[in-house]
Amino acid sequence: MPEYIVAHDVGTGGNKAILMDAEGNIYATASIPYPVHYPRPDWAEQEQEDWWGAVTSTTRQVMERSGVSPRDILAIVHTTQLLGILPMGPDGRPLRRAIIWLDGRAPQQAERMMRKFLGPKVFAAIAGAELAGKDGLPKLLWLKENEPEVYNGMSCFLDVNGYLIYRATGRMVFEWSCASAFGFDLKKKDWLRGIIRYVGLDLAKFPPLVRSIDRAPLGQIRGRQIHRIGAHREAHTAVAPLRAQQIDDLEFVNAPIRDIFVALGS
Repeated sequence: MPEYIVAHDVGTGGNKAILMDAEGNIYATASIPYPVHYPRPDWAEQEQEDWWGAVTSTTRQVMERSGVSPRDILAIVHTTQLLGILPMGPDGRPLRRAIIWLDGRAPQQAERMMRKFLGPKVFAAIAGAELAGKDGLPKLLWLKENEPEVYNGMSCFLDVNGYLIYRATGRMVFEWSCASAFGFDLKKKDWLRGIIRYVGLDLAKFPPLVRSIDRAPLGQIRGRQIHRIGAHREAHTAVAPLRAQQIDDLEFVNAPIRDIFVALGS
């Protein structure tokens, strides 16, 4: 039976990887930095291939350093930055660089969206929170208004997690925790379809939703990526977005009720 997991922290400044067993013992670590591009004030973008290249390279590094056989890798999992928008074309290729969480280009779109609901308080009562220029829905509207050729040409958008899953398995999906920043119905566990349509966005461009613990919808790493990653054909990929990962961290450190646990990014 496979006994090991390769876990990745795909952050803003780079990727950190560990190879560990089911008991939490760490056998190897690796890290690779990558840049953030700032083409204009308040804009922040990244190359999606930097994420994938860092994940594949650090996966190979931790396996080589640990001496663990690819046959003993049970899964490769990711915890990543949220709020990324990577428009994907019908051929499965990105149409532009990813707009990341740090990007604040859409404050005007956020204000206009909330005015359609008579202001921030009403919008928050319906959707669960107010909007800001860094949020996903305003950025999608910005894309529609300022880069219509990209918006109209995309079959769907992915975030960092979604792109890594797509590259590994060929599936284009969006995880629940990540979706919570793009308009997620907590009761129905679905996109907030009415709000998305009402603010002028195309619901067909929102990918299918999955849970981070759903192995079956994601499945095994596809054949042509096995060699590049360095995993075995029976290894699975899974995703634990930042917010969900922080919940997992609480369990990992065994923090009891009323104790404080702080998780900070850089």
